[in-house]
Amino acid sequence: MSLSPFVRGVSWKQQNTIGLPVTYGVFVDPPNYNPDTDPFSWIAGVEVLHDAEPPEGMISYELPKAPYAVLDYKGDIDRAGDAYGQLYDWITQSEYVQAGSYGFEMYSKVYSMTERQNAEFSLYFPVRKK
Repeated sequence: MSLSPFVRGVSWKQQNTIGLPVTYGVFVDPPNYNPDTDPFSWIAGVEVLHDAEPPEGMISYELPKAPYAVLDYKGDIDRAGDAYGQLYDWITQSEYVQAGSYGFEMYSKVYSMTERQNAEFSLYFPVRKK
């Protein structure tokens, strides 16, 4: 079942949430992902109790425990894609390599879509030593 992000109701109810009002944007790339031609999965989420059953029409996704490279982004949401390139470049020049085909954005501040130039999030890529 696919739910439009513009439908109010079960798709946006937050049950059994824990911690601060933090939201996540989780991306999962298919094997041998080509960003120019391949689709990917994007999951909007919140942290919930481990044993909480998701409401009908929703899924759960557990982020693996791992070391992560992190980049804090502040600026125009329309330029947020630059953060991905910056973090990827840092990883390729470091003693690390990406350790998974997923990553996530963590939003700890709610901003209005009318304040697009004031977006703030942290971008996480899993890494391991070369």
